[in-house]
Amino acid sequence: MNQKQYADDKSTDGSGDGYGSVTVGTIVPDTGVIIDGYLSECIAEGIYRAPSGLLHIVIPEAVPAELEHQADSRRDEGFRGLDELAALQQMAEDGLITISFAGERPGPEEIRYASSGAIDDMIRRVALMHEDSLLLTTDKVQALTSKAYGIRTELIEPVIRRLSYEDLTVHRFFDPSTMSVHLKCGLCPAAKRGTVGRMKYETIRSSVCTRSELDAVRKELRDFAETDPGSYVEIEREGALVLQIRDMRTAVTTKPFSDDTEITIVRPIASVDFDRYDAGDMLRKRILGQRGILIAGSPGAGKSTFAASVAKFLLENGNVVKTMESPRDLQVPSGITQYAPLDGEMENTADILLLVRPDYTVYDEVRKTKDFMIFADMRLAGVGMIGVVHATRAIDAVQRLIGRIELGIIPQVVDTVIYIDKGMIAKVYALEFKVKVPYGMTEEDLTRPVIVVSDLKTGKSEYEIYTYGEQVVVMPVGLPADVRKPEWDLAEKEIRNVISRYLRGSFEVEMITDRKAVVLVSPSEKRMIIGRNGDTISNIEASLGMRIDVRELSRAAIRRESRRMKTEARMRNASYRAGHGTDDINDDRSDSDDDYGTDDGDVYGRDSDDVYGTDDSNGYGDDNGDETDDDVQTDRNTSGRIRKPVTIRLGKIGKASGSARIASSGASRERPSSPFASGWVRETPYGTLPADDSDYAVPTVRKTKKHLILEIEEYAGEDVDIFSGNEHVFSATVSPAGTVRIRIDSEAAEEIRNGFASGEMITVKRSEY
Repeated sequence: MNQKQYADDKSTDGSGDGYGSVTVGTIVPDTGVIIDGYLSECIAEGIYRAPSGLLHIVIPEAVPAELEHQADSRRDEGFRGLDELAALQQMAEDGLITISFAGERPGPEEIRYASSGAIDDMIRRVALMHEDSLLLTTDKVQALTSKAYGIRTELIEPVIRRLSYEDLTVHRFFDPSTMSVHLKCGLCPAAKRGTVGRMKYETIRSSVCTRSELDAVRKELRDFAETDPGSYVEIEREGALVLQIRDMRTAVTTKPFSDDTEITIVRPIASVDFDRYDAGDMLRKRILGQRGILIAGSPGAGKSTFAASVAKFLLENGNVVKTMESPRDLQVPSGITQYAPLDGEMENTADILLLVRPDYTVYDEVRKTKDFMIFADMRLAGVGMIGVVHATRAIDAVQRLIGRIELGIIPQVVDTVIYIDKGMIAKVYALEFKVKVPYGMTEEDLTRPVIVVSDLKTGKSEYEIYTYGEQVVVMPVGLPADVRKPEWDLAEKEIRNVISRYLRGSFEVEMITDRKAVVLVSPSEKRMIIGRNGDTISNIEASLGMRIDVRELSRAAIRRESRRMKTEARMRNASYRAGHGTDDINDDRSDSDDDYGTDDGDVYGRDSDDVYGTDDSNGYGDDNGDETDDDVQTDRNTSGRIRKPVTIRLGKIGKASGSARIASSGASRERPSSPFASGWVRETPYGTLPADDSDYAVPTVRKTKKHLILEIEEYAGEDVDIFSGNEHVFSATVSPAGTVRIRIDSEAAEEIRNGFASGEMITVKRSEY
């Protein structure tokens, strides 16, 4: 039996005939009395008696209307009140009381403004309509107002029920290793058990939960939350009820919010001191420095446990610490006040907290845009803020700020991110604001404000955040140098092919992005590749469809590249000789008919297949053939193309005393003296031509549809100067295959053709770089 405390003493009004009973003819209960279910119990135990006949109960129409609205909203009070009315009707049928309904039924407006007293006023009017009636209410304001109207009133205050915390039904589902219990209608009870980071979801009972069982558990927890000083109702909405039962957070969902009744009870299983975390001195200083800190992690990773330990650590270091929670489930010492949303809004709570002036505030949890705005507002007001957010990576916590807070003030709001995984500190990021060229960009004019996200322990930058156009980019940095896309090798090869048409010296190509490459050239050729007003490099970029950044190549790199090309040329020559001329190692001489098609591989200056200048009658030189009786021969493949260029060793002026060295059938043989007469060799700016062919050589010249091809195999990979008689025509770099290509319509090709026509010798000399 629930004990009662009455607002009117029965001895003063003379209505009772003994302690514990009241004589009254008519009782008018309000909604609160019906919801509590005390009236039926009091009538059953004889606390209220009529002076003669049966006790009459008058139910104001506002009461069932309000209960119906609450039940429609899936609120537990509505169902309990309707059950109480059904119990009173049963008593009337049993002949214990009489019952009737009076008054007007409230409309939607009265129900909407019930908290403003509209429903209470309708109940008071019913009491005034029945003389000598007793108004029963659980609302102190209603009791005082009714007395002011002269209505006989009784205030009923329930005494706390004697149900202990340990006797709650849900405790039988828990053991010391259980973090959460999950009860759902029609399913077997399940629980998460284990340690932080090593939880296992398992069934804990073989029989399923029934609806009546879950309704009983819900009612028990709801009643306990209303009567226990350490428990409270956190959230109550249609189909959802959140209770804080001391250290247990309970969420109850029903239809229509969920498909069926479900009860989830979560409790902390660990309370860890901050000293047990491997925080380090640097992180401790940042926490004590009134900074903006985000604690991130996945659900169940131990974020709240770590946040509670940080709050305790700050309190022990002489700081005023408060929390903002919904629900308030952090396990913190009593010296830390826990605040819930004021009038359902955390913004109102923040207004009060700024008046309280805490040193630190723990915000659990920061989810919505409004939460981030409140967090930023308090942080910029000078309060040390520690926010708890859900994130699967440390950088995700920072990304949740983007779009909610202006990019430029993010490091002022949050400068430290602590990522928790399996109950331990897995990663700590420090945020810093800099003005720099973002990672992956090279031009100085792309300098912009950048948020650098670096590992606190190593100091290494891992991400950069900046604006690019209208987008905010979160760019990973510090990737290993050997991480390259396979397609970049093909792109670099194509770029080399194009650049080699414009440069004679060494150069290097390096892909930076899918749409950008860096070309390193010698200082003397940088202007050549760029061209007047940048026309040349613009044409190259247009043909390749990507951006080319031209930079200077160091002297050491030039020498290194030259040695590499020479080595490749020697390897190609050795491979050629070992194959006895059967393998065509010169790609330039094995092209499709696009190169050789119409000319059938003819040597320049002849309609036949002979090497230029080897015919006694048509060659340039002495027609009587004083110097030699034989023509210079060349080795040919089945298509009639020359397989090996002819090397002419030059002797003194006026006489070619050397011989032509020709590769034929894999053997090297020497021919008699050269067919070139003394008229071929003229005085040059370099004086007498030396016998060493490492200084001068006479190339074999080929003509294709598009090119003149000079073949000088012994200078493969080297920088050379090409002369027509005494005149310098141009400089070039001999390809690894030993060739130099000249566009057929170029000025250089025209000069070489004119030189042939006028009887000039075409010679090649190593460049003095």
